[in-house]
Amino acid sequence: MRSAHETNVLGLFWNSYFPNGKKLPAGNAISTLGGLMHLVQDIYTADDLLRKTIIAFSLSAIGMREDPSGWMREEGRRLYGDALRGAVVMLQSPRRRQEDGFLIAIRLFSLYEAVIGDSDEQSFTWMTHCSGDAAIVKDRGPLAFRLGSSHRLFADGRLHLIMTALQERKKSFLSDPAWKMLPWSHMQKTPKDILLDILVDVPTLFEAIDIMSHCKDPNQKADYQERLYMEYVFLEKRLTHWAREFASVLITHENNALVEDVIMPQILAAAHVSTLYWVTCIIVYGLVGKVLMAGYGEEPFKGIYVDPGIFCQDILRITPLFLHFSTGIFRVHLATPALSVVMIYLGSLPSGEMEKEKAMLAGYLRDPSCSSMRKFLASMNPEESTKL
Repeated sequence: MRSAHETNVLGLFWNSYFPNGKKLPAGNAISTLGGLMHLVQDIYTADDLLRKTIIAFSLSAIGMREDPSGWMREEGRRLYGDALRGAVVMLQSPRRRQEDGFLIAIRLFSLYEAVIGDSDEQSFTWMTHCSGDAAIVKDRGPLAFRLGSSHRLFADGRLHLIMTALQERKKSFLSDPAWKMLPWSHMQKTPKDILLDILVDVPTLFEAIDIMSHCKDPNQKADYQERLYMEYVFLEKRLTHWAREFASVLITHENNALVEDVIMPQILAAAHVSTLYWVTCIIVYGLVGKVLMAGYGEEPFKGIYVDPGIFCQDILRITPLFLHFSTGIFRVHLATPALSVVMIYLGSLPSGEMEKEKAMLAGYLRDPSCSSMRKFLASMNPEESTKL
């Protein structure tokens, strides 16, 4: 049975977490933005680990904003530690590892580190939890995620698992055909799902680029370069096709979303898909294409390369939507991946290039609503963060 105190704490948290303090509406908004906390609300009362984890998260998140004495954060940190120890024990149970509640709790651990984490090893602990998340998903297999809440949990969690693989520069198991098809054997893919099918192939190219860069044999290196070029061409073709097919879901200069007093979930959903597309473009053109162009020259890339700076500008133009007070803590899901990739790309440019955009990004990160995000991004990208 929930106590009155627990009910009050969770009520305050939901109000500060969800955009406009309300659950996301069913339909396109929730399928695009993700329904992790909706799943939490549905099952946490029947799962002790999940219940302890969400209460810890709630106490810590509310304490950051509304408790100068610090006791809420301290109690939240204590409960979080208890939940971590409980999860270690439960990992030994094959039955428990198959349950959605356990996977949700592990996912909340990584979210806790991104939003609340205050140690010097914030990025390391976040990556550790994400690796645990990936191991549990892989262990359950793609057939386990075909229906209901399990499918929703899988589809919603792919982005942060892909971002982890991009950070590690290692191929993700999610790029295997079975993981792209079987979880959708009873579901129709959304534009976001199809876009993630493209992005999930990029870590494989990152890994191949790193192997090529360390190759000493000129002939073997040339062979690597040729194969990478063909992979890039195929990836760029898929990305261009996606943009043509789903142009109607993207926010453009013509239908630019204005920042108003209340940001509706439908606007956030369109902004999320748009920034995810721009992020994918920055990664494909800026972090893969540019590397290959350095070896090939510009001629082979005519017609299949776009200046990544354009997409950085698009993301920065739309960022105020995510930082708006009505977006709530939910902004961390929307803004963190986009601003991280923009930070990496802008940080790779020499002094004097895109200085206006660098100043814009630095200004956004100084926004009070961005304080925890700023700390997390600096932990993930320490070198790039010093260049802003």
